[in-house]
Amino acid sequence: MKPDYTDKAFLRIGKNGLTEGAVREISIQLKKRGVIRIKILKSAMSTGNKDDLIKKCLQSTKAELISSIGNTFTIRYKKAQAKGD
Repeated sequence: MKPDYTDKAFLRIGKNGLTEGAVREISIQLKKRGVIRIKILKSAMSTGNKDDLIKKCLQSTKAELISSIGNTFTIRYKKAQAKGD
């Protein structure tokens, strides 16, 4: 099944920011779907700026950024690097 990058955001980061529960749900959905879109709500900006939230999400879930447009970003799991690189 080919991922659809035009879907609406599947997960939202709200006023509590990127919590452990949010990270856990993002990881679960990445395993299921491979690619997901996440929207950062304006209320989440009080806990940090957009770039910091995205960076924290990528580090916490071992994912890579596909795109970031406005307050919505798309991520997927990092592809494993070949040994010896």
